[in-house]
Amino acid sequence: MRLHTPATLAITVLIVTGCGRNAPISEEVSKPIRPGTPPVQSSSVPHLILILPTTNAIDAEILRETMERLSARGPSRFIYREAFVPAGQPPEQQAELISESVRRKVHAMIVAPADPAAIGQSLAEARDQGIAVVTIGPEISGMDRPLPRIDLSPIEPLARRIIEQALKDAKTSLGTASSSPPAIVLKAARKGWRLQDPSPALEAALREAQVPIAATIQHGRSAPESSSSLAEGLAAHPEVRLVLFDSDSGGRAAQSLHHDPKQAARFNFGGFVDQVDPKELPAASALVQRKLQDLGEQAVKTALAQLNKQPVPDQVQVEQSFHAGASDARPGPPRAPQGPRR
Repeated sequence: MRLHTPATLAITVLIVTGCGRNAPISEEVSKPIRPGTPPVQSSSVPHLILILPTTNAIDAEILRETMERLSARGPSRFIYREAFVPAGQPPEQQAELISESVRRKVHAMIVAPADPAAIGQSLAEARDQGIAVVTIGPEISGMDRPLPRIDLSPIEPLARRIIEQALKDAKTSLGTASSSPPAIVLKAARKGWRLQDPSPALEAALREAQVPIAATIQHGRSAPESSSSLAEGLAAHPEVRLVLFDSDSGGRAAQSLHHDPKQAARFNFGGFVDQVDPKELPAASALVQRKLQDLGEQAVKTALAQLNKQPVPDQVQVEQSFHAGASDARPGPPRAPQGPRR
């Protein structure tokens, strides 16, 4: 039984005018759309809708920005729409969003499932109506045949590589006698959906490497909040020699305190970032750059290819990039002057 509440559907429409990379976007229109709203007007420009589990999440923001950029300046012209499950509504409400999009006769939809077990029937109906359907993330259950699916590469092997590199650097740069110095895990406090959550993977990799976790610290999204939380954690646990993080703000906090001359504790750090350029964190032992923008681009490419009757693979896995950094960028003691070479 599908839930149906009359005032819960939220769809954002971005009308694209012109063509090419410099085509402008008109004023954004965002208002509730009730069932029964007239369908989109017939147009040679396809209407593509991104259906999200929520609008209040970092991953949702990145995907939204990617779609907006592609609709305005991408190689293929399309009109971007967006729908999401409003706050306070159950995840099953996403099935009604999908059905409402079918009734409005969109041409393509990209769906990040709130509950993969609750939307299979709605997606199958959309596909059978001739709509190009692409899913993001976990596999949809209850399908008679698979839909094209775009996902990020697994984070568990990457988390293990981060820990391995950080431990190696700690032994080299800090001279740790133990192969398993204590660690702090910085966890960004998030509400809502995330395609992958790196924190559990980092904690599992630490346990696998027999690294004691001194504390797992939640912090806000701003740089001052994350820096303050980390400073408090290091003060409470001066034995810590590793800092791991799952967000841009966590990485910036670690970089900032790593270079702070007032910070007595010496530590190596690494983790996952979203939009930070690895060059901004030069002292990091290891970084994994999550490729959500690449995932969004691949999802749009796959949806438009379906509309053009081109063959598409059942699954595409977007590789996340691993960066091994400097072992320790903190200035060391001055070296004794050397005599001239003979």
